[in-house]
Amino acid sequence: MLSPCRQPKKMLIHSLHKAEQRRLAPRHVYTVIPPKLEYPLPPLG
Repeated sequence: MLSPCRQPKKMLIHSLHKAEQRRLAPRHVYTVIPPKLEYPLPPLG
């Protein structure tokens, strides 16, 4: 079982992946160290 402080991070990652699959939040991956991801908001916010 996950500790309570890790659960919100897991849910955020899950929500971002679902939004990306539905093409609601495109993901931009930067090739830098440390790794950086960006999820820009669509025009409707």
